Amino acid sequence: MSGQVTTHFSVTRHSNGTFERGMLDTMSTRNTPTQLHTKPDKGSSEAPRRNINRQARGERRRRTILDATLRVIAREGVAGVTHRAVAAEASVPLASTTYYFESKADLLCEAFRYYAENAQREVDRSALQAVRESDGDLPEPADAVEAFVAYLVDELTVRRDSLSAEYELHLEASRRPELRELSQRWHLDLTDRLTDWLAKLGSPRPGTDAFIVESALTGIELETLSLGEAHVSVDRLREAVDRLLRALLS
Repeated sequence: MSGQVTTHFSVTRHSNGTFERGMLDTMSTRNTPTQLHTKPDKGSSEAPRRNINRQARGERRRRTILDATLRVIAREGVAGVTHRAVAAEASVPLASTTYYFESKADLLCEAFRYYAENAQREVDRSALQAVRESDGDLPEPADAVEAFVAYLVDELTVRRDSLSAEYELHLEASRRPELRELSQRWHLDLTDRLTDWLAKLGSPRPGTDAFIVESALTGIELETLSLGEAHVSVDRLREAVDRLLRALLS
């Protein structure tokens, strides 16, 4: 490796007129490599992973808050929804609810949207979907009746609290424009699914019949919710659905 040494001097004048030369420093200049080899920063590869984990935790916390909001609505109605009540129900700090949802309106809208997404998945997993996606010959009316009754019983028992929250939010939509669009979208989506289902069953007017079926479904659900789970009669539901479908498909 080659290089050169450069020496710097200073000159001092004394009071007697003489001069003295002194050396300030010596600087060595060498040819240095133009590329530095550094070890990879472990933190740089871990940063994206930490961000993903942080986002996942945030989404879980958000869903926990929305689930708690729906439980509060089912138990106390929309009037019972406050950031403090939801935080207590979710067992999270109050600051968490205000961090994710700025206002009560935000909480209600996001809870309604969250409910709708989950409810649509339940419909897709239900026996109704099996009839809707069946191939070949038209499904037997008796199979359609059993599928519909099974869906209704699940709605009125297993998912009873969620169903109560749904109707509370639909009623609140009459007073809150921000909820009205979500309510309309929910009804349109359910009507579309029922229309496809009835078309598969051979309905001559599936769109009109879907409106009739949804109206009957709403009446049955509201009556059973108001009277209590003890009034859920599978036999009565089966008879009512059987008569309705046979009348529409005949």
